[in-house]
Amino acid sequence: MKNKRLLVTSFFLSTLAFCILAGFTVGIHGGNSSHNDKAAPDSDSSLIILSDLWDMYYDYGYNLDILSEVSNKAGKHIRSVSVYRVSPDGQDGSLQDSVILDMEGKPLLRVSPHESGPSYTWYYYDDRGNRYLDIMINSNRYDTLYTLRHFDRYRHAAKTIEYNITRKELGFLTLVETNALADTLVQLKMVRFDADWDYKKILPFEARDMLVSRAGDSLLSVQTNRTVFSDTSYNSTYTDLYRIENNRLAHNKMQCQTLYDQQGNWIEKRSNNFYLRRRFSYYNSGEAETTPALPVNRSVLTFLSLQMDSLPPLAWKNYSDDQVSLKAREKMYEDGTYGDSITLTEGQSIDEFLPRLWYAVSTGSGNITGFDSTCYAVGYNTPLASDEGDNLRCLAIYEQRNGLFRLVKQSFGALDPFYDADNDLLFDAFDETNFSVSIEGGNIMVYYEYMRGEASCEYAYNDGEWILVYYSSSHRTCCQAESVSYDYRSGTYSYSLFNMTDEEYDENSDMPRDTTYTEKQDRPVIYMDEPDEGYSE
Repeated sequence: MKNKRLLVTSFFLSTLAFCILAGFTVGIHGGNSSHNDKAAPDSDSSLIILSDLWDMYYDYGYNLDILSEVSNKAGKHIRSVSVYRVSPDGQDGSLQDSVILDMEGKPLLRVSPHESGPSYTWYYYDDRGNRYLDIMINSNRYDTLYTLRHFDRYRHAAKTIEYNITRKELGFLTLVETNALADTLVQLKMVRFDADWDYKKILPFEARDMLVSRAGDSLLSVQTNRTVFSDTSYNSTYTDLYRIENNRLAHNKMQCQTLYDQQGNWIEKRSNNFYLRRRFSYYNSGEAETTPALPVNRSVLTFLSLQMDSLPPLAWKNYSDDQVSLKAREKMYEDGTYGDSITLTEGQSIDEFLPRLWYAVSTGSGNITGFDSTCYAVGYNTPLASDEGDNLRCLAIYEQRNGLFRLVKQSFGALDPFYDADNDLLFDAFDETNFSVSIEGGNIMVYYEYMRGEASCEYAYNDGEWILVYYSSSHRTCCQAESVSYDYRSGTYSYSLFNMTDEEYDENSDMPRDTTYTEKQDRPVIYMDEPDEGYSE
């Protein structure tokens, strides 16, 4: 029964996608309007009743309200809107979005094509016409995301939470407080909370304190004080200008040429960032109105509503605890009471060897040639500074015997140094932990991953010495892929260079031809403690 239900759902989605992506007709020229319901005038402020007051955007090429807005003029009701990214020659390019509307012109379903398949987003409205819920099924057909909103009396989304119900993971939670300080002055306070998956907790990510005031006819000045809690070096204060368009705000730098049809619906929008074209299909006379086809899990809504209130206090407590921990690490570093090497020689677990303020990135285990018991190799990030100002890493090798671990070797030269980009003395960020260690074939292997390449080193134990026996590296650009390697055991050096473009080789071009060669070289032995002495090509 479960498999049958999945097949029916898959068939429904596929059929719906085919109908939406294929069946659209073209519009013609005219005037403009918006389908959005307007909030009733409020005596507090003439600015506070603007819709989407918080959603100030630079590029509204993907904004649902912009893409789906239709005129309320009498005539046939638009059933669907197909949005195309126009190619440089002015022809319809790729289909960006397809949006199904109800009879009132409100979006019910958005279909967005992707290489892996379309994603589907259903929209739901409360009795005041507020879009309080989005349910998106990702193009992978696995992830289902709920986005729930609670509104204030001005019909602004005061609380918004996104949650992946498949993975049971929080996407984000935002709280927005809107206050009218005067008739033409509004204050917005926003706090966004994100999940820290490394430590499985929620933390405040950023806060924005914004003052919105009139700067001219249909023009607003927005002064923003932004605080980034994870890295205060990104804190900033800036002022932007926004235009009022159809009761919404658009950044003043976003200049857009718009073409309308005779019903007042825009059919083309063109700016420096995008060129969009819309095509419409219409409800036939007597045709039933399209309604949401995906049922809402009410228990999820109840859970998310509770999370809106319970998560912020927990996030602030986590943040406070992190600040106390950071100050303790900073004092340890300033006082020099952190570990400058592994001093323990024997212990009951590898964790006992960890010096103060060090971070264990990767651990591998296996048999190393020359040892008759299981060995462990551990790569550490350390607070120790290199001569160039980077942080040193340490490779430690342990032997396990009779239930105890014994330190065999520690080297500060075997691993590439790193930079504490977050300046938090945790040494656990993504770009700080881009390596792994393992024990394979009786030797110690080290692998590095970079944005545009990889590298590896192999160390062996030989006659009481730890030596480098092999290294390789590769680097890619948009145009070329280059790789080098050297095997110290055979003295074999290999080099290759390949062009990544489809262009054929031209002897008059500066682009080198594809090259691969191998040769014998006699390089000196490189010891583990100082591999960079002879590590170059």
